[in-house]
Amino acid sequence: MIQINECNEPLVEILSACPDVVIKMQPFRQKTENTLFLRSTVASMLQVAQKLLPSDITFVVMDAWRPMSVQKAYFARYYNKFRHENVEWTDNEVYRHAAKYAIPPDQMRRAGHMTGAAVDLSLWREDRRLPMKNKALPFEERARTDADQLSDEINKNRRILRTAMERAGFINYPNEFWHFSYGDTMWAEITGQKSAQYGPIESL
Repeated sequence: MIQINECNEPLVEILSACPDVVIKMQPFRQKTENTLFLRSTVASMLQVAQKLLPSDITFVVMDAWRPMSVQKAYFARYYNKFRHENVEWTDNEVYRHAAKYAIPPDQMRRAGHMTGAAVDLSLWREDRRLPMKNKALPFEERARTDADQLSDEINKNRRILRTAMERAGFINYPNEFWHFSYGDTMWAEITGQKSAQYGPIESL
């Protein structure tokens, strides 16, 4: 198990470190939240990545730090989605598939978004998102970073996103082309580190 050596670095508003990015939160979160946060180092790294993008493109950030209540809500949404779409699956199968996209409540120490070290983002140009997925594919297939049956345009856009983020020091979660992190347990697992530097922050 990856150890967490919490460094107690503060959360900062993303727009304070990265003023050019666009913030697009899920509507259900806007009832209680009005901005997004990352650990200060991670926010600075995002600004580095932003500068590596073509001059006419910026990031659109959909998600970053999540309080525990929001993390639980995301898991419940995925659980209900897979349960509804796959009535023949056992509860364990539904749980396993939902856990690919949101860490379940009994594994919160692994929840990258709760640490403020993970960010979900895409590309934005001229007031719109750039194409990043083939909507004709099943959800789990189109979400994968190395998904097949993608157009040349989508492959190009994904390559731009991933290249900028990885050059800035982030790692990508292979099941979600939009999810990148630095310093959390997933980052430690993928990069072969013995410990993570960011643990969960349950609330502001």
